[in-house]
Amino acid sequence: MKCKSRFTLKALSSGIAAVLLSSAIEAGTPINIEKEISTAGLWTVPSQITFYLYDSKDSTNPLASQTFDAGQWLTASEFAVGNALRVSAIFTNLEQADTSGQLWVETAVDDMLVGARQELAPEALLLRDISVETYIESRAGGFIFPDNTVQTTAGIVTETDPNLAAHEANASAHHAAYSDASAVAAIKVADGSGSGLDADLLDGQHGSAFAPVVHSHAADYVNVTGDTMTGKLTINSAAAADLHGDLLLFETDGTKTVEVNADLGKIELFSGTGVMQLQTAGDSGTGGFMHFYSETGMQTVRIDGDASDGAGYIRVYNSSGNATITLDGEIGGDGRITTQELVITGGSDLSEQFDINALKTPVEAGMLVSIDPQNPGELVLSHESYDYKVAGIISGAGGVKPGMMMGQEGSIANGEYPVALTGRVYALVDTKEGGEIKPGDLLTTSSTPGYAMKATDVQKRSGAVIGKAMTFLKEDKGLVLVLVSLQ
Repeated sequence: MKCKSRFTLKALSSGIAAVLLSSAIEAGTPINIEKEISTAGLWTVPSQITFYLYDSKDSTNPLASQTFDAGQWLTASEFAVGNALRVSAIFTNLEQADTSGQLWVETAVDDMLVGARQELAPEALLLRDISVETYIESRAGGFIFPDNTVQTTAGIVTETDPNLAAHEANASAHHAAYSDASAVAAIKVADGSGSGLDADLLDGQHGSAFAPVVHSHAADYVNVTGDTMTGKLTINSAAAADLHGDLLLFETDGTKTVEVNADLGKIELFSGTGVMQLQTAGDSGTGGFMHFYSETGMQTVRIDGDASDGAGYIRVYNSSGNATITLDGEIGGDGRITTQELVITGGSDLSEQFDINALKTPVEAGMLVSIDPQNPGELVLSHESYDYKVAGIISGAGGVKPGMMMGQEGSIANGEYPVALTGRVYALVDTKEGGEIKPGDLLTTSSTPGYAMKATDVQKRSGAVIGKAMTFLKEDKGLVLVLVSLQ
């Protein structure tokens, strides 16, 4: 005779709801399983579901396991993340398993364990046998019967209060009626009197929760500390005819530190001692401007968005109040910077922009170039010894960049390459023609395209010298630092 018993999961992990019923505990007896698995953690349609049966909480080897095809419960078109996947299966791989003792079960979806191992505990038999065949499941909106029919709650009649109409018609018959005066008196009794109407307890908070103990109620005082303003704040001038808003902020000692004037579109910032630090405005007559001041109140920087000619204007002053740097956006259609001293830290030569015509040799930085007689305003790589047409050295070799580059866009006085006309620049030198290079040697063009050499012929070098060497080169080809000086 088989001893029948019913098992359920004592506790379920998050996202899993399950009921497991066993019709017997003898080895080989199938176990009916009802599970509801949340798809919240599943991003793809599951392909299989596996159940593992254990005889203890910590055992590593299951008594039995069985895998089911998830397609019998769910298709791709029905899958949706967040919905529940209902599983109804029969665990049959129990021929060699001893199911007479305490049992535990684990569930895996596509080889991924879902939740913790759950204990199966026998429950007391009910007077009425509730097996899988007679299982009725409650769901939101109704019930699901064993034959998969659904009973919705639409057919359930809700019982209402038979005296509801009477209660609504005469509420005072069931609740104490209060006049306005008696309601105020009742509130005062509960919350205390002192300010006419103390309604603090209506929301469970005392007035001290919203305003500081020391608080000014003067008409010209606003304290918004800790409050959040979501509406529009308009502060009008004291003059009745002036409807423009002014905002003034002061230190605790009365020193004005911020002034906002809506009439002039002006903002002024002051130091803690009241000295002007920043002034900015945007007026339709003069345009926007911004003035910066020193700690002592002397103007040091002036920025104008419209310096009377519709162009931008920046002026920087020294400690004596004299303008030392001026940047004007409109001088006869051009921009101009005026200053007494200009320091350039990005390079060491003065270059002009030229277009360079190469023969068959690629153009490189450090090459010597000569005037191109075939193309006015352009240059060509030097390719003959003692070329009196030599013009300069292409800047940028050896990591030394141009310090200043000149040219006029859209004219013949412009080009692609910066050519050093004076200053220090590295040049490519060939020692095969003129010999070893030492500092102080005069350099001229060589027969190697773009390369310089030592100018040893006194007669030929007149008018063909590019400059003086400042470093050594004993043999072969290499870079030599040159002080450019056409001679």
